[in-house]
Amino acid sequence: MERPLLPFTIPLAGLKLGITTVNLKVEGDFFQCFPDSPVQSGELDLELDLDKRQDLILVTFRFEGRVATTCDRCLADIGLPIEGEQELIIKYGDTFKEEDEVIWLSQDMREFNLARFAYEFFILAIPVVRIYDCEDDDPRPCDMEMLATLEKHQKGPESEEEEETDNPFRNLLDELNKN
Repeated sequence: MERPLLPFTIPLAGLKLGITTVNLKVEGDFFQCFPDSPVQSGELDLELDLDKRQDLILVTFRFEGRVATTCDRCLADIGLPIEGEQELIIKYGDTFKEEDEVIWLSQDMREFNLARFAYEFFILAIPVVRIYDCEDDDPRPCDMEMLATLEKHQKGPESEEEEETDNPFRNLLDELNKN
């Protein structure tokens, strides 16, 4: 197992009944352990609550931080804020199997690594549209030239004269429409 994933290993055998809280710092090398990850770096604070009961362990993942990605609005590299809370249920059975949020482990397993589940929860927390209100960031990560170009094209032509200069095919279109 790769070194950045080791802190995510929980000792099943030595875990006491009740709630145990583990705080982890997730950094860039964590994401690099997963092939084809859409995120290659980030900094997140993760709190794991392990609620061990007689017949199961309820694991609550609470996290917040930033992941490195590209802004969908201006194409600049940004640290996109993400946060979330997810639960995973670990039950004991004859063999290992996964069903939605339930993981079945054999009774003789001494430890279990939660890194893959944390990774999936982080990736699912990334919004489909990767933008955020970065007005308060110092320095602001935006590509101001790209934003100015977008703003110019969103306004559209202000006059007929401007439209003709912006569209070199306008005269050709006018001629075709006359015929």
